[in-house]
Amino acid sequence: MSAYDTTSAKEVEYQTKEWFNNESYVNESLVIAAKGGLTGSPLYYTFDGVDANGDTQVRLYPMPDDAYNLRFVMVQRQTDLVNNTDVLKVPSKPVIHLAVALLARERGETGGTSTAEYFNIANKYLSDAIAIDAAKHPEEMIFRTI
Repeated sequence: MSAYDTTSAKEVEYQTKEWFNNESYVNESLVIAAKGGLTGSPLYYTFDGVDANGDTQVRLYPMPDDAYNLRFVMVQRQTDLVNNTDVLKVPSKPVIHLAVALLARERGETGGTSTAEYFNIANKYLSDAIAIDAAKHPEEMIFRTI
């Protein structure tokens, strides 16, 4: 969501991969940087895939000329639930009610409540959870086109 260079006490601005690629192949500044010419404290960053461990890779511009402490504010996604001891990091009510709706659809034993009603209940819990989270973190609801 954002990056901050604590060494130089300044924000590092996000740029798209397209911007980095254009600078690398069209503008000579990154070509010079790739050859060790243009260096300094990082001004821009972009995400560049993940490594073998699933950790996010980041590209910086200009190429750092020293060690810099960068602080990234990110949203950490839920990992797959595998073991009984794994903890759900999202609100549980939407998950429970969607599971009930799916069970009702498969088994048909609803006790008078239609499967569509169960899905509506699950969707209501989900939209409530989204609204509560969005109110806590409005900055996460700003999207950029890449």
